[in-house]
Amino acid sequence: EAERHRLKIVEMMTLKCPRCGQAFQDFENCFALRCPRMVCNAAFCGWCLHDCGMDAHHHISHECQVARALNPRTPLWGTPAQFEVAQRGRRRQLLQAHLATLDPGLRMEVLEAVLPHLEPWGLELHTRELEGSPSSGAAADPLQHTIRALPVPAVPTGPA
Repeated sequence: EAERHRLKIVEMMTLKCPRCGQAFQDFENCFALRCPRMVCNAAFCGWCLHDCGMDAHHHISHECQVARALNPRTPLWGTPAQFEVAQRGRRRQLLQAHLATLDPGLRMEVLEAVLPHLEPWGLELHTRELEGSPSSGAAADPLQHTIRALPVPAVPTGPA
């Protein structure tokens, strides 16, 4: 069962069109994206991957909280580093939400299964023992696991 959840999580982490699921790797310039599949042609937000129907400009300029947080002056545009920060945050939220639905024993198995994927996704696992937690027992989950986004390395902007 842990493998089934690992595969589901890998699928959730993939950058893809929110309508048809066509994967994409990256893009340049404007964050108002369009699916490259002609049968889909969905417009979506490069910050949060929200399906915006036929035009993503309004969503990005006025509604997208990620865009407003990371680039409030010019939300339609962003740097590769800003894109990476946004996607690490998205991945962190998705992974934590999925893990929260699992019972403690399965959660531990799934965490072990996805551990090799965390760094390539720009994430890390932070674990700490909770005070007063039982140290044994199949139903006990004495550790608090938090998924953190790794810092994005600074991207040089030009000659120094």
